[in-house]
Amino acid sequence: MKKYYLCSGIVVDLNPKFIKSKPFKSGYSFDEKDNYYIVYITDEDFDNLNKQYNSLDESLNFWIRECVHGTMDVSKITLKNIREDGLMVTIENTLDLTQVNNIAMVIYNLSQKFNVTPIEFINKL
Repeated sequence: MKKYYLCSGIVVDLNPKFIKSKPFKSGYSFDEKDNYYIVYITDEDFDNLNKQYNSLDESLNFWIRECVHGTMDVSKITLKNIREDGLMVTIENTLDLTQVNNIAMVIYNLSQKFNVTPIEFINKL
């Protein structure tokens, strides 16, 4: 079964064949060099990522979180705010959420709000 995941840039760098969104920035000044992606992968790919993660240096920013439905109200988040401030900054400013799991849920909810897939949502930004 294929699922959508929010991930750090190194995940895509090491797995360039994944179906992925355009890269996007968080909006935070402290990580303006970092890219983030939404990837669409199978359970088998996820298992391979776990193996890959276990073989890497712990200092690398290698992480992936599933985009699933959450109970967050995303009605006040606009594309304009996201484009101006960055996705993660807008989520923090609007919903006071900073945990990556929660951000992945908000991305899923936003994709539902705009009636697109999570990858299509990111590509709109």
